[in-house]
Amino acid sequence: MARQKEKVIQTRIGERTVQLDKVLYFPRGIIGFEDHREFVLLEMREDSPFLILQSMTNPRVGLLV
Repeated sequence: MARQKEKVIQTRIGERTVQLDKVLYFPRGIIGFEDHREFVLLEMREDSPFLILQSMTNPRVGLLV
C-alpha cells in the first residue's frame, strides 16, 4: 500500500492540504502547548510576510509568526 503524502486539516483560516514531509515535530511540544507536537507553517495569503504555525491536531491552535 502506498504511503500517504498529504493530509487535509482544518484551520481557523479554512481547510488546507498539507504535505506530510513539511510537518514540524516538537518532541516536548512548545511553551504553553506541550500537548501539541506536530505543526506546519502555512501562508495566510500569498503576498503576506506572516505565516501561521498551525497544529496538525487542533484547528484552534495556530500561532502567528
